[in-house]
Amino acid sequence: MKIVKEGDTRTVLCQHCGKSTATYHLRDIDFSDHRGTTKNILAAVCNTCQQVVSVPAQCTPQIKNAFEQSRQSLEVRLPAHYLDILNIAIQKIDSSLSEEFSKILILYYLHALTTGRYTQADLKPLLSSELAQAKASKRLSMKISHRQMAELTAIMQRQQIEKTSDVVKAVILKINQDLVQEHNLTGLDELRDIAAIFS
Repeated sequence: MKIVKEGDTRTVLCQHCGKSTATYHLRDIDFSDHRGTTKNILAAVCNTCQQVVSVPAQCTPQIKNAFEQSRQSLEVRLPAHYLDILNIAIQKIDSSLSEEFSKILILYYLHALTTGRYTQADLKPLLSSELAQAKASKRLSMKISHRQMAELTAIMQRQQIEKTSDVVKAVILKINQDLVQEHNLTGLDELRDIAAIFS
Protein backbone atom coordinates (compact mmCIF):
# COMPACT_ATOMS: atom_id res chain seq x y z
CA MET A 1 0.00 0.00 0.00
CA LYS A 2 1.33 3.40 -0.92
CA ILE A 3 1.15 5.85 2.00
CA VAL A 4 0.26 9.41 1.04
CA LYS A 5 0.78 12.51 3.14
CA GLU A 6 -0.91 15.88 3.41
CA GLY A 7 0.14 18.09 0.48
CA ASP A 8 0.88 15.24 -1.94
CA THR A 9 -0.67 15.62 -5.41
CA ARG A 10 -1.95 13.15 -7.98
CA THR A 11 -3.79 13.09 -11.28
CA VAL A 12 -7.46 12.18 -10.85
CA LEU A 13 -10.66 11.85 -12.82
CA CYS A 14 -13.06 14.33 -11.16
CA GLN A 15 -16.78 13.77 -11.81
CA HIS A 16 -17.20 17.55 -12.17
CA CYS A 17 -14.02 18.60 -13.97
CA GLY A 18 -12.84 15.51 -15.82
CA LYS A 19 -9.10 14.88 -15.77
CA SER A 20 -7.61 17.09 -13.08
CA THR A 21 -4.99 17.35 -10.35
CA ALA A 22 -5.89 16.74 -6.72
CA THR A 23 -4.05 17.58 -3.52
CA TYR A 24 -4.36 15.62 -0.29
CA HIS A 25 -5.93 17.70 2.49
CA LEU A 26 -7.61 16.90 5.82
CA ARG A 27 -11.39 16.82 5.42
CA ASP A 28 -14.54 15.63 7.19
CA ILE A 29 -16.18 12.93 5.06
CA ASP A 30 -19.87 11.98 5.47
CA PHE A 31 -20.92 8.33 5.28
CA SER A 32 -22.93 7.49 2.18
CA ASP A 33 -26.05 6.91 4.33
CA HIS A 34 -25.49 10.30 6.09
CA ARG A 35 -25.67 8.68 9.55
CA GLY A 36 -22.28 10.00 10.55
CA THR A 37 -19.00 11.58 9.56
CA THR A 38 -15.36 10.57 9.63
CA LYS A 39 -13.55 13.61 11.00
CA ASN A 40 -10.26 15.03 9.81
CA ILE A 41 -8.98 12.35 7.42
CA LEU A 42 -6.78 12.65 4.35
CA ALA A 43 -8.71 13.05 1.12
CA ALA A 44 -7.76 13.89 -2.45
CA VAL A 45 -9.37 17.27 -3.20
CA CYS A 46 -9.73 18.45 -6.80
CA ASN A 47 -7.63 21.59 -7.29
CA THR A 48 -10.23 23.03 -9.71
CA CYS A 49 -13.61 22.53 -7.95
CA GLN A 50 -12.38 21.75 -4.39
CA GLN A 51 -14.57 18.61 -4.19
CA VAL A 52 -13.31 15.41 -2.57
CA VAL A 53 -12.57 12.91 -5.33
CA SER A 54 -11.13 9.99 -3.35
CA VAL A 55 -9.93 8.79 0.03
CA PRO A 56 -6.68 6.77 0.28
CA ALA A 57 -6.78 3.14 1.42
CA GLN A 58 -4.64 4.02 4.47
CA CYS A 59 -7.70 5.79 5.96
CA THR A 60 -9.92 2.67 5.84
CA PRO A 61 -9.34 1.72 9.53
CA GLN A 62 -10.24 5.27 10.65
CA ILE A 63 -13.40 5.25 8.51
CA LYS A 64 -14.36 1.79 9.80
CA ASN A 65 -13.85 2.92 13.40
CA ALA A 66 -15.94 6.06 12.89
CA PHE A 67 -18.71 3.98 11.30
CA GLU A 68 -18.66 1.55 14.23
CA GLN A 69 -18.91 4.47 16.65
CA SER A 70 -21.82 6.16 14.87
CA ARG A 71 -24.85 5.87 17.09
CA GLN A 72 -28.53 5.24 16.65
CA SER A 73 -31.32 5.86 19.12
CA LEU A 74 -32.91 3.08 21.14
CA GLU A 75 -36.10 4.05 22.96
CA VAL A 76 -37.71 1.59 25.36
CA ARG A 77 -40.80 1.92 27.55
CA LEU A 78 -40.34 0.14 30.87
CA PRO A 79 -42.21 -0.46 34.12
CA ALA A 80 -40.95 1.95 36.80
CA HIS A 81 -39.45 -0.83 38.93
CA TYR A 82 -37.06 -1.78 36.09
CA LEU A 83 -35.24 1.51 36.62
CA ASP A 84 -35.15 0.74 40.36
CA ILE A 85 -33.52 -2.62 39.54
CA LEU A 86 -30.86 -0.85 37.49
CA ASN A 87 -30.20 1.70 40.25
CA ILE A 88 -29.84 -1.01 42.92
CA ALA A 89 -27.47 -2.98 40.67
CA ILE A 90 -25.40 0.16 40.05
CA GLN A 91 -25.11 0.81 43.78
CA LYS A 92 -23.86 -2.76 44.29
CA ILE A 93 -21.19 -2.16 41.65
CA ASP A 94 -20.05 1.25 42.96
CA SER A 95 -22.04 3.59 45.19
CA SER A 96 -20.43 6.66 43.61
CA LEU A 97 -21.94 5.94 40.17
CA SER A 98 -24.89 7.88 38.78
CA GLU A 99 -27.90 6.32 37.10
CA GLU A 100 -26.24 7.12 33.73
CA PHE A 101 -24.18 3.96 34.26
CA SER A 102 -27.35 1.91 33.70
CA LYS A 103 -26.84 2.24 29.95
CA ILE A 104 -23.28 0.90 30.23
CA LEU A 105 -24.58 -1.95 32.39
CA ILE A 106 -27.23 -2.92 29.82
CA LEU A 107 -24.68 -2.81 26.98
CA TYR A 108 -22.22 -4.87 29.04
CA TYR A 109 -24.89 -7.53 29.54
CA LEU A 110 -25.89 -7.49 25.86
CA HIS A 111 -22.28 -8.16 24.90
CA ALA A 112 -21.76 -10.81 27.59
CA LEU A 113 -24.94 -12.63 26.53
CA THR A 114 -24.02 -12.48 22.84
CA THR A 115 -20.47 -13.78 23.37
CA GLY A 116 -21.57 -16.61 25.66
CA ARG A 117 -20.01 -15.26 28.83
CA TYR A 118 -23.52 -15.37 30.32
CA THR A 119 -26.07 -17.97 29.29
CA GLN A 120 -29.14 -16.92 27.34
CA ALA A 121 -31.07 -20.02 28.46
CA ASP A 122 -33.24 -18.27 31.04
CA LEU A 123 -33.62 -14.99 29.18
CA LYS A 124 -36.98 -15.43 27.41
CA PRO A 125 -38.70 -17.09 30.42
CA LEU A 126 -37.88 -13.97 32.47
CA LEU A 127 -40.41 -12.08 30.31
CA SER A 128 -43.16 -14.29 31.76
CA SER A 129 -42.11 -13.78 35.38
CA GLU A 130 -44.17 -11.85 37.90
CA LEU A 131 -41.76 -8.88 37.76
CA ALA A 132 -42.43 -8.55 34.04
CA GLN A 133 -46.18 -8.11 34.51
CA ALA A 134 -46.52 -4.36 34.99
CA LYS A 135 -47.48 -1.23 33.10
CA ALA A 136 -44.63 0.33 31.12
CA SER A 137 -44.87 3.90 32.36
CA LYS A 138 -41.22 4.99 32.15
CA ARG A 139 -38.91 5.61 29.20
CA LEU A 140 -35.29 4.60 28.76
CA SER A 141 -33.44 6.32 25.94
CA MET A 142 -29.93 5.51 24.83
CA LYS A 143 -27.60 5.77 21.86
CA ILE A 144 -26.08 2.53 20.64
CA SER A 145 -23.58 1.65 17.92
CA HIS A 146 -24.32 -0.52 14.88
CA ARG A 147 -22.37 -3.32 16.56
CA GLN A 148 -24.43 -3.08 19.74
CA MET A 149 -27.65 -3.09 17.71
CA ALA A 150 -26.39 -6.21 15.92
CA GLU A 151 -25.82 -7.88 19.32
CA LEU A 152 -29.33 -6.95 20.43
CA THR A 153 -30.77 -8.30 17.17
CA ALA A 154 -28.77 -11.53 17.50
CA ILE A 155 -30.27 -12.17 20.95
CA MET A 156 -33.73 -11.29 19.64
CA GLN A 157 -33.42 -13.83 16.81
CA ARG A 158 -31.80 -16.58 18.86
CA GLN A 159 -34.36 -16.31 21.66
CA GLN A 160 -37.26 -15.69 19.27
CA ILE A 161 -38.19 -12.47 21.04
CA GLU A 162 -40.33 -10.25 18.83
CA LYS A 163 -39.38 -6.74 20.01
CA THR A 164 -36.09 -5.03 20.76
CA SER A 165 -37.75 -3.48 23.82
CA ASP A 166 -38.46 -6.99 25.16
CA VAL A 167 -34.78 -7.89 24.80
CA VAL A 168 -33.85 -4.86 26.92
CA LYS A 169 -36.52 -5.80 29.48
CA ALA A 170 -35.20 -9.38 29.64
CA VAL A 171 -31.64 -8.09 30.08
CA ILE A 172 -32.75 -5.90 33.01
CA LEU A 173 -34.52 -8.87 34.59
CA LYS A 174 -31.30 -10.87 34.13
CA ILE A 175 -29.39 -8.06 35.87
CA ASN A 176 -31.92 -8.32 38.71
CA GLN A 177 -31.40 -12.06 38.94
CA ASP A 178 -27.59 -11.87 38.83
CA LEU A 179 -26.72 -8.71 40.76
CA VAL A 180 -29.72 -7.62 42.82
CA GLN A 181 -30.78 -11.14 43.90
CA GLU A 182 -27.09 -12.19 43.86
CA HIS A 183 -27.60 -15.45 41.93
CA ASN A 184 -24.49 -14.84 39.79
CA LEU A 185 -21.84 -12.35 40.88
CA THR A 186 -19.08 -13.65 38.57
CA GLY A 187 -19.03 -10.43 36.53
CA LEU A 188 -19.02 -8.06 39.50
CA ASP A 189 -15.25 -7.52 39.64
CA GLU A 190 -15.12 -6.77 35.92
CA LEU A 191 -18.05 -4.36 36.24
CA ARG A 192 -16.24 -2.60 39.09
CA ASP A 193 -13.16 -2.23 36.89
CA ILE A 194 -15.34 -0.70 34.15
CA ALA A 195 -17.05 1.53 36.72
CA ALA A 196 -13.67 2.87 37.89
CA ILE A 197 -13.38 4.65 34.53
CA PHE A 198 -16.68 6.48 35.09
CA SER A 199 -16.56 7.31 38.80
